[in-house]
Amino acid sequence: MISRILLALGAGMVGALGNTLSITLINVFLNNPTFDKQFIYKQVFWGALWALPYCFNFFHQNWIAKGILVSFTATFFTFFIFQSLPLNFEFILRALFVNMLVWGGISSWVYHFALTKKDSI
Repeated sequence: MISRILLALGAGMVGALGNTLSITLINVFLNNPTFDKQFIYKQVFWGALWALPYCFNFFHQNWIAKGILVSFTATFFTFFIFQSLPLNFEFILRALFVNMLVWGGISSWVYHFALTKKDSI
């Protein structure tokens, strides 16, 4: 179980780095180039924590469904529980895109890939 937790934390961190890169590229494209080290640290920390549910055996090994469910839950908490972003259509659409496709896709794939490689050794 410890190895699964460590894999999930690492996969969440890798996904968060991809998430941060995509947010930075979107901001540069929209002429809002802000770069903040604290933002990167926060994303990596929360990305690692939000990847911990990958350790549970829901959806068996369907990494796409796991990534979508966990990233949707993280986005929901960001807007409605923590209320850390303004609630408007543009932010919700951007957050869903970046969280579901980038963070959820990368982190769930990395976790699933690493887990299958670990089990085959």
